[in-house]
Amino acid sequence: MLVTIPKPNEDELGKYYESEDYISHTDAKRSAFEKLYHLVKLYAIRKKIKLAYSLEQKTGNLLDIGAGTGDFLNTAKSKGWNVSGIEPNESARELAEQKNIFLNKTT
Repeated sequence: MLVTIPKPNEDELGKYYESEDYISHTDAKRSAFEKLYHLVKLYAIRKKIKLAYSLEQKTGNLLDIGAGTGDFLNTAKSKGWNVSGIEPNESARELAEQKNIFLNKTT
């Protein structure tokens, strides 16, 4: 597990991710860069699912802290995992909800 030091104030954490240029919290594919980002993201998500399965040898519960727009959890859910997540950024949580992934704001 990795930890950010110094730890940002929990009430201010979401502000770090509010820029329109922070593409991890958007599903936009407006530019070639954003399209490439989402292709790489999909590849990484698939690798994470394979890793989780290799560690458990079956589906189970997954908790994603900093779940962003819920894409990892959405993919895991489609593969039979029970998913839950935490995401402080309201815009990202709203995009996750559109995918039927409901995230908590904090722990």
